Amino acid sequence: MKKLWRLGKGIFLFLILLGAILVRVIYMDTFMLTTIDIDASEHITEEVFRERTEIITHQNILRYNLEEQAEEIENHAYIKDATIRRKLPDTIEIKLKERTEYAIIPYNGSYLFVDRELFL
Repeated sequence: MKKLWRLGKGIFLFLILLGAILVRVIYMDTFMLTTIDIDASEHITEEVFRERTEIITHQNILRYNLEEQAEEIENHAYIKDATIRRKLPDTIEIKLKERTEYAIIPYNGSYLFVDRELFL
């Protein structure tokens, strides 16, 4: 019974130590996002990118779900595909594939743009 109690205490202390280490890593300055590299884009400026995603500098680089952020960027009309990846310790790299305008259609005093895949 005493051996089981010691084993339980050991596991409990190990889990507490592991949790403390994880909290320390998450809040370390080493993993603070300082650089966002965006591939050159004709229609997507850094301001549009910041409006579409929650990624901001001076936050921990590990806190972002990059798949969700890529989906948010792909909701923009000019973006065909977005790839986001971490470059540890402090950079996020974003590669964008844009849609190219194939046709311009006048509609109600404005214009609609169509690409080769007929995306309006």
